[in-house]
Amino acid sequence: MKRFSALGISALMVFALGCKTQAKPQQPQVEPEITFPFTANYDITGLEVSDEFETPAKSRGQVENVTEASGLANSAANPKYLWTHEDSGADAEVILLSKKKADVVARYNIKGAQNIDWEDMAIGPGPLAGVKYLYLADIGDNDARRNNLVIYRIVEPTYNSADSGTVVEISGVEALSITYPEGPRDAEALMVDPFTKDIFIISKREDSVQLFEATYPQSWGAADTVQLRGTFPFTGITAADVSADGNRVLVKSYSAIFYWKKDREESISHLLSRQPQRAPYNPIEFQGEAICWDGNSYFTLSEKVAGIVPKLFFYQAK
Repeated sequence: MKRFSALGISALMVFALGCKTQAKPQQPQVEPEITFPFTANYDITGLEVSDEFETPAKSRGQVENVTEASGLANSAANPKYLWTHEDSGADAEVILLSKKKADVVARYNIKGAQNIDWEDMAIGPGPLAGVKYLYLADIGDNDARRNNLVIYRIVEPTYNSADSGTVVEISGVEALSITYPEGPRDAEALMVDPFTKDIFIISKREDSVQLFEATYPQSWGAADTVQLRGTFPFTGITAADVSADGNRVLVKSYSAIFYWKKDREESISHLLSRQPQRAPYNPIEFQGEAICWDGNSYFTLSEKVAGIVPKLFFYQAK
């Protein structure tokens, strides 16, 4: 009887230890230490192409009456539409495009703003809770000598049928003057974090372009010096966008689209320090300078080149 009890107790102990081993909780994923500004050094020619999107892209039609489209944003107030704008020397206006047919629906002239060289736009939060704002980046500087770079911010206009085919004047613009820590440079890519309200700019012309951040709260109505956050191993960046859920980032050059996706809680700067994938870019546009998310899918748009009217291209998420 004693022997039976001892064996029983031993068996129970082995069983308990086995259960304990199986039930041992996994260690949480340790976030790697990042020193900012980071320097990324991966080989872009060997990047994996994401299989999350259908390719080639589907055309939504030609974009008539927009000559130098340089920015693109997915409208929050008008779900069937996108925003775009033209670059240097054009009117200070945002243009509403149909997602379905790519036609220009209406234009909204921004009183108090000036288009010296608008190069990108973004949609995101602002000072009023629950209100979406358009951010417009007057940051083009081909010769790297401008001292008057500006980001404009307006409450996103709401389209109604009376606006169709017209130019609507809107007011209430805010301006943020920006400078770089080491002097002027050219840039064409702007992003706004939908949760932190931090603003990101990616430069264009260096052999290894750089990421800059204007951390919230910015000095709207005054000036801010953006901070260097990192350096990428590529060049010629023309556009960028953060998804509405804050989990995905697209950064576009003339020949490629780089794609980052969060798999943990992290900041946009931390995400961009990691190696990206490539997102499909087929067909490659003649002078593609605009990109934006639409949910988990995305649009691209080119300028008009050599008389060729650009098409609005859509990459459907699988």
